[in-house]
Amino acid sequence: MYIKITLKDCQDIVNENLQGGGKHSELEVALAKHAIAIHEKLDSVNNRQNALFEALYGIYVKAMNAAGEDLKNKRLKDLQGASKTLFAASVALDQQAQKL
Repeated sequence: MYIKITLKDCQDIVNENLQGGGKHSELEVALAKHAIAIHEKLDSVNNRQNALFEALYGIYVKAMNAAGEDLKNKRLKDLQGASKTLFAASVALDQQAQKL
């Protein structure tokens, strides 16, 4: 069974806004409060993550504007060097495997 409970539902439970009367159990109220706390924490983490991403993206844009081609060429050379190193290691491992 799947029951979708929204943040508004949790807030209504905590604030005891009942449709049709009745009273929520202590467990329902505690779970609703916990769900609200988790929602607030997730919002906080999401906001921090967005701020960090925006800061990093701003740094990236400034770096690319300042030395875009130089950075691309350096990265390309680094990747080519790593590729050659990994290829040599791969060939050596392949030769060892063939000996076995």
